[in-house]
Amino acid sequence: MARLVIALVALLTLEAFAARAPTNKTVPVKKACPPRLNKTSMLQRSALARSLVQAKRPDPTCKTGVVSLAGAVADRPQACCPAYCGECSDYAQCDKVRGQDSANACCLTKVLDLECGGPAKPAANVCLKKCVDAVPPCIMEEGVKFEMPGVTSAAEDCNEAVGEWMEKAEAGVKAGKGGAKSWDNLEAVGKIYELAQNGTKRETVKANLRGNEKKESAPQQAKKKCAPRLNKTAMIQRSVLARSFALTKKPDPHCKTGILSLAGAVADRPQACCPAYCGECSDYATCGNVRGQDSAKACCLTQVLDLECGGEKKPPANACLKKCVDGVPPCIMAQGETFEMPEVTSAAEDCNEAVGEWMDGVEAAVKAAEGGDASWKDLQESGKIYTLAQNGTKKETVKEHVQKK
Repeated sequence: MARLVIALVALLTLEAFAARAPTNKTVPVKKACPPRLNKTSMLQRSALARSLVQAKRPDPTCKTGVVSLAGAVADRPQACCPAYCGECSDYAQCDKVRGQDSANACCLTKVLDLECGGPAKPAANVCLKKCVDAVPPCIMEEGVKFEMPGVTSAAEDCNEAVGEWMEKAEAGVKAGKGGAKSWDNLEAVGKIYELAQNGTKRETVKANLRGNEKKESAPQQAKKKCAPRLNKTAMIQRSVLARSFALTKKPDPHCKTGILSLAGAVADRPQACCPAYCGECSDYATCGNVRGQDSAKACCLTQVLDLECGGEKKPPANACLKKCVDGVPPCIMAQGETFEMPEVTSAAEDCNEAVGEWMDGVEAAVKAAEGGDASWKDLQESGKIYTLAQNGTKKETVKEHVQKK
C-alpha cells in the first residue's frame, strides 16, 4: 500500500512539472527573398548574354540572367529573367524597367505564363523556350532547383573564366564579315584551343568527337619568365603608399610601394625595386623615358643596379642608391634572398596589413600639414590613434611598449 502511495505521489509531481515547463514555440521559417543583381553584375551578365546570342548558344543555368526563387509559384518551374531586370519576381516596377514595357521579361508570373506548351498556351510567336534551348527570358528545367552562386569572386571561378572568354571570342569573330568561316578555320586548325591559363586548357568538342588521339608532343622548353608588371590601378596605389613612406621616413624592405625586378635577371646581382610608375623593373625599350622624363636611373634595371651604394661601379655618394631596408624605391633588395610579387592582391588576403598601411597614410597626412610633426607626437603620446581596431587587430605604438617597461 505504501509503495502504491509513493508511486502516485511521484506521478502527480511529474505531471505538475510538465504543466509548468514552457512549451517550445515554433520558430517561424525565415522568408527567402528572390536573388538580386547589383549594377556591376547586370552589366557583366548583359555583356555575356549578347555574346551567347551572337554565338547562338543557350543558357541552361541562367549564367547571363537572374533566376527566380525556387517555389515562388507553386507547381511551376523557375524562370530566368534578363540581367537588366535586376530581380526575377512580381515586384512593383517589373513591368516598366528602364521605362520600357518589360512585363513579359521581368514579371515572374507573366514570364511563366508565356512558357511554350505551358498551361496558358501562348502563341508560338511569343512563347518562351526552355533555357536549355534559349537565353533569358526563358524557363528553367522542371524539377531541378537552381540557385544564384553565393561567391562571385574571380578567385573562385572554378576555371570557368577561360570558357566564358572563349565564348566572347567566338561571338566577336563571328560578328565580322566572313567571321563564321574564320572561326571554322580556327577550330579546324585547333590553335585557338591551345590557350592555357594557370595550367588549365579548354579543348574543342570537335576534337573529342573526331576521336583524334593526342600525338606525342616533343619535349617542351622551360617557359621563359617575364618580369613582373603593374597595371595602372596598382601603379597609382603603390605611388600613393610610396609618398606616405617617404614623408614618414620609413624604408620599404619588401618593395611594397614599387615593382620588383625578376630574380636572376642580372647574374650574381641582387634584385632591384623600381618605383611603381615604371610599370616594370627591367631593361625594356622605353625604360629610359617613362612619361617623357629621364627615368633610366629609376626604371632601367642595369643602371639601377650600377648605382648601388658601395657596389661594383662605385657611384658617387650623392647619386648612389641605398638598400631597400634603408630607403624607398628606387633601391636595392637584400643580397642572397629571392623576392617575388604577390600573386593575390585581394583585400580578403591582406594578412591584416591594411591597418598598418592605413596608419602610415594617416601619419603622412598629419605630418604634411603645418605643425604636423607636433600634432602627430601629441597623438602618439595620448595613444588615442592606436586604439583603432579592424577585424580584431590593433596596431600599437612602440612608445607604449617603452613606457610599459
